[in-house]
Amino acid sequence: MENRVAFFLYETRDLNTFPAATNAIRILVKNNYQVDVYVPQMMDTKLNLPGTKIIVISGNYPYRYIVNSANYIE
Repeated sequence: MENRVAFFLYETRDLNTFPAATNAIRILVKNNYQVDVYVPQMMDTKLNLPGTKIIVISGNYPYRYIVNSANYIE
């Protein structure tokens, strides 16, 4: 069985400059979770961590980001 978790971020800065998020992702991966990281188009996504999948969601407004994320998961 694969442990999988979704991690949602709504920021405009580079993901590498967000230590709270990147450290949380690293801890999850270290504990055998596959992490799907949902970010808006406006967020820079140069992060490259094994065990993660960056999913860019369209919608630069919080409401659209939430709706589009939910639609992607369904």
